[in-house]
Amino acid sequence: MGSACRSIRTWSCGTSVRPIVFRVIRVHDDWHTYHGWLWLDGYEADARGDAVTRRANHVQPAGLRC
Repeated sequence: MGSACRSIRTWSCGTSVRPIVFRVIRVHDDWHTYHGWLWLDGYEADARGDAVTRRANHVQPAGLRC
């Protein structure tokens, strides 16, 4: 993967209201979740694009801009 995606406010139920840049390292297609949602594993990136926090996020793909 390795794609950098910018989130919009509705991408995840577990993030703050501010959009973030998220570098995807894995899509957990084997983790069961609600229809229209998926789990992504990756890093939140800072303003320079450097990884600062590793996290797994429960997301709606429509809320991502890659």
